[in-house]
Amino acid sequence: MVSRDLYIFNPTCETAIANGSETFMASRILRELEDDLALLPMIFTSPEDYVISPYAPPERFIRQLEEAGFPVSKWAAKAEIEKDNTLEFSRIIPWGWSPAVHFQLKEIKEKVSGDFTNSKVFHWNPLHKTLFERKTSAEILSRFLDKYGTEQYCRKQAVPQLVRSEEDIRNYIEKCSDCVIKSPLSSSGRGVQMVHHGSLSRSAMQWAGAVLKQSGYLMAEPFHHKKQDLSFQFEIDSAGKVVYHGPVLFFTTGNGMYQGHYLNRNISEFVGEDFSRLTEKTGNRLRKILEESVYAQWYEGFLGVDGMVIEEKGQLKIHPCLEINSRLTMGMVALKIEKLIHPQAKGRFEVFSGKAGDFSAFSEEMKLSNPVRLKDNLFYSGFVALTPPFSSAKFGAYVLLY
Repeated sequence: MVSRDLYIFNPTCETAIANGSETFMASRILRELEDDLALLPMIFTSPEDYVISPYAPPERFIRQLEEAGFPVSKWAAKAEIEKDNTLEFSRIIPWGWSPAVHFQLKEIKEKVSGDFTNSKVFHWNPLHKTLFERKTSAEILSRFLDKYGTEQYCRKQAVPQLVRSEEDIRNYIEKCSDCVIKSPLSSSGRGVQMVHHGSLSRSAMQWAGAVLKQSGYLMAEPFHHKKQDLSFQFEIDSAGKVVYHGPVLFFTTGNGMYQGHYLNRNISEFVGEDFSRLTEKTGNRLRKILEESVYAQWYEGFLGVDGMVIEEKGQLKIHPCLEINSRLTMGMVALKIEKLIHPQAKGRFEVFSGKAGDFSAFSEEMKLSNPVRLKDNLFYSGFVALTPPFSSAKFGAYVLLY
């Protein structure tokens, strides 16, 4: 049997888990995001692997990927894969597991043979929801600070607190007038309300009330003076061994929504101090904490821990664990890209958002002004779209090296 993996891009997995239904359907705009970026997981593939995609990519797009040295695999619509009786898979690798994606892939799961059928993630376990909840990542942060102290890391008061009512929220804001209220399950800057000077708007409190009704709790934590976002990327194998793949630096929009990652940049360029050694040490310390946690017990696959460099009382420190993403992440995409490009190349990996046709126009303009250049047969400078810039696409992903 050919070793063959199947990838599917479902970035709405946290929302699906919060909903809990096998028949969960994301909003139209999020379904458009999934469709437009469906081929993004191709960055992780080998030639015999498959990526589920509702469309066939243009040959021109594939040639440009190959020219830049990026992987190209097979692709097919979900229905085509279901009907093909000749296909067998070694693993299924969604962006993230949820009851909904298990249900959607139930026919394809019958095509999986080998050890993966005994994987911790091959069937949905209600305990898996815990791995995505912010209260679990708060426990990891608390353990980390207990073990490694706060001299180089955020203060103990940074550990998020559970709030179970609107009264709890008001009491927390009285003690901490600049804070952040977060839903238990969300990602990429969603499900977050900022509170400044003790003022939470009526609409924000209505949002909080709705989340409390659905989930039973929210998380509250102090507002941090952020200097730079970063994340630590891991992979957990079937035996619970945690492998640390490395750190990556990312950037967000003004309201905290994920935008992209820097490529081959040193953290000292952004914070003015060389935090490289501490960043590496922090990743390895997180690995040890994760190996002693429920993540190693109940999960298998990729995992990202978001953190940041913050300023506390005039001192730069690392906040090692804002949240944990038990799934593939844009950070793993960025790490993979860094392994494929020239080691001296610098740039960014970014997710584009706009109106239908905007990404197509943007891509054409960028390709003309930033043609691909190779050095030592590796991508060194220029622009490459990682998802097809169809005229209907509202979203896209690309790499720009300069």
